[in-house]
Amino acid sequence: MPGQTTLRFLPGLLELVRESRGFKNERDFAAALGVSQGTLRRVQSGSQAPTAILICSVSILSGRGLDRVVQAVSIREMRAS
Repeated sequence: MPGQTTLRFLPGLLELVRESRGFKNERDFAAALGVSQGTLRRVQSGSQAPTAILICSVSILSGRGLDRVVQAVSIREMRAS
């Protein structure tokens, strides 16, 4: 699979946004992002790539541009982590 890439959130970003925005638990944070807790956990663990809508939601909630919330990684690297 050389050359295939996907996106993932910058390391630690989701936790930083959740804490800085005052969300006390993962359920409320996931709801604010418009996803289920399960989806949020899979995205955080790297087993699922974030959707464009989720990336935009995190960008808006964090006040960061899209280029400051995600990074491109090889699928091989994503599976290894």
